[in-house]
Amino acid sequence: MQKKAILFLIGFLALIVTSQAFAQQITLTSVPYQLIGESESVTVTWAEPIQATLHYGTAHGEYNGSISTSGSQSLTFVPQDEGIHPGVYYGIITNGSLRSAEFPFIIEASASPIMREPANNGTVQTATPEFQWDEVSGVPFYHLILSDHEAVITRDPNTGELQLAGANIIWQVITPQTHVTYGDPDPSGYFTSFNGTTPPLLSGNHYTWIVLNNYGNNPAFTSLVQSGVSAFYVNLSTGAAKPTLVAPGDGVSLNSESITFQWQAAAGAVNYQILLFEYIYEEGSSSRFLVWS
Repeated sequence: MQKKAILFLIGFLALIVTSQAFAQQITLTSVPYQLIGESESVTVTWAEPIQATLHYGTAHGEYNGSISTSGSQSLTFVPQDEGIHPGVYYGIITNGSLRSAEFPFIIEASASPIMREPANNGTVQTATPEFQWDEVSGVPFYHLILSDHEAVITRDPNTGELQLAGANIIWQVITPQTHVTYGDPDPSGYFTSFNGTTPPLLSGNHYTWIVLNNYGNNPAFTSLVQSGVSAFYVNLSTGAAKPTLVAPGDGVSLNSESITFQWQAAAGAVNYQILLFEYIYEEGSSSRFLVWS
């Protein structure tokens, strides 16, 4: 989450800097740049000893709401106490005549998407299943992650953050919809190059998937609030046997600039697709990414 916070902060600072031309004598010194829980305290500070309050809205330049408290140089509020529901907001500090630059803030939903299709531990008989999940109020986007290895959600005992462990990510998308078909291009465009050639779902394999709330059409704005992972099996009609890998052998270290992959022919197969993955461990989460197909 540290990387997400840094990316988020950069975006906020850029917005504040470009908006300073519109600021009128109230200079922001700190604003909330991380995802904010509904019951968390939020503090905004400014340089001048001006008594002011927060006005906010859900679109740039439109501030149709305000909080019940005010302060001089700082104010603190709890979103749920002010009736501010999950979503993306744009706020200013103002006393009616003077105002600050606009800044965005995000209230994180405590609810997470419930995954519906494919049904948990169910079987799909198509190579292009449609994933479906429930809408979460106030959430503009959803981040779907599909793994061909069993993935589990764990909580870091030191930070309390949720982490995705054991995932071998083969496909992911960010979408404003509550459904997407396997293999479709990523609507956000972020994972277009990462997804590359989408690997086929293999008959007999077990897959796990998860859908997370997202607030900015970018993985830096993905929330780790979740309802668990869901799993499904693939059962496709095929006349081909499984190929047997020969070389490189399991656990072998290579020092050559070129690698020759070998496998035993599979009865009934006409062509073969090779998928090469990289194992990555970052910020407490482990995963495998497709690097060549």
